[in-house]
Amino acid sequence: MRRISTFIFVALTLATTPALAQGDVLQSARQAIAAKEPARAVALLQPLEAERAGDPAFDFLLGLALLDSGDAQRAIFAFERVLAVQPNNAQARAEIARAYLMTGERKLALQEFDTARGMKIPDEAQQTIDRYLSAFGAGPSRLGGFLEASAGYDTNVNSATSASSIYINLFNLTFNLDPQARRHGAPFIGLAGGINFNKPISENTAIVGDASIFNNAITDSSPFDTRSINANLGLRWKEGQNALSIGLMGQAFSVDQKRNRNTVGITGQWQYYLDGRRQITVYGQYLDFDYPGQGVRDARRTIVGVAYGEQFTGPYSPSLFVAAYGGSEHEQRAGFPHFGHRPWGIRAGGQLNLNSNLQLFANAALERRRYGGPDPFFLSTRRDTQFDLRVGLKYEPYRYWSIVPSLSYTDNDSNIRLYDYRRTMLSVSVRRDF
Repeated sequence: MRRISTFIFVALTLATTPALAQGDVLQSARQAIAAKEPARAVALLQPLEAERAGDPAFDFLLGLALLDSGDAQRAIFAFERVLAVQPNNAQARAEIARAYLMTGERKLALQEFDTARGMKIPDEAQQTIDRYLSAFGAGPSRLGGFLEASAGYDTNVNSATSASSIYINLFNLTFNLDPQARRHGAPFIGLAGGINFNKPISENTAIVGDASIFNNAITDSSPFDTRSINANLGLRWKEGQNALSIGLMGQAFSVDQKRNRNTVGITGQWQYYLDGRRQITVYGQYLDFDYPGQGVRDARRTIVGVAYGEQFTGPYSPSLFVAAYGGSEHEQRAGFPHFGHRPWGIRAGGQLNLNSNLQLFANAALERRRYGGPDPFFLSTRRDTQFDLRVGLKYEPYRYWSIVPSLSYTDNDSNIRLYDYRRTMLSVSVRRDF
């Protein structure tokens, strides 16, 4: 069993521990723990145990040093002394939970993790505890949800070309494009909400699910309002450092109050937790796309991918993820190969915790698509390269509340001009989690 990491040591608030006079020994011990030298910290603190036992600041440092050195049983004694004086010390509860896991006391560990999770601690620390719960068992029953409102400006709400005319090779003529088929910029207002749940049915297995709805209204008279209704239901199994999920998903996507696409499918993923900070994920999906009134566009999509994520220690507690994927999207009707394509792509992103309630994040993606046959109007096989970038800040003024200003940019480079476009979106969202 590996440690939750110095991330919990930094991320969980120290406000529950009174400010006590700290000598050079305590400061040196802190530095040793941060430098991943717990044995040196034990050597510094152990000679003072008889004198300082009962001092929560000292006992917590000693417990953390012992735990990181592999002496979980003695660490439990030290954390118990902290909790006897400060029962609401969430940091100590999270660490004693980790010690219980190391000694095989799984039930006690999950109880302490769940208790710490219910205390008033930063969302960042909540998420780390949730990841640990996910890594070592089904965890407690949970029901959550969110409400979100957003507003902003989109330079290309219909993801269309900026060209005013297009040359059609089939007819050897240039045609002027209808204004609605060209790039259209406009302000927008968004509303969203959803629920999610986790219901254990055994020690290692849980039923998980969520449902959400996203509405995006363009504030001018253009017919580009969108709505997405989503639902997922599946099983999640966890054992040791492995977690396996499989589920069903569905989506109904509408444009201008008219159903544009229905999606149903199966998704699955395997996660391997290297420790509390690093994980590897292998995932796949099989989706069926149905376009009402446009049956020639119906398709089946298969994707497989692999991802790696890590939460680092040190200033700003940076996190990073990278992923790569590939697959195919096959048209369901013969004679329309130009609707099918083979995508592959890479994604990367990260986050910096500027302080306890402000995070800076950035995500980027690159996807290439080669279509299955010549376009009947342009007489060439379409090839696209799409680049996406999003950067923003997440500010949490109160627990469960977040304000996110962000800037997004999309560049779809296509050899067929009709599908070549650029898009920039500036938005601010306010979200309340439950």
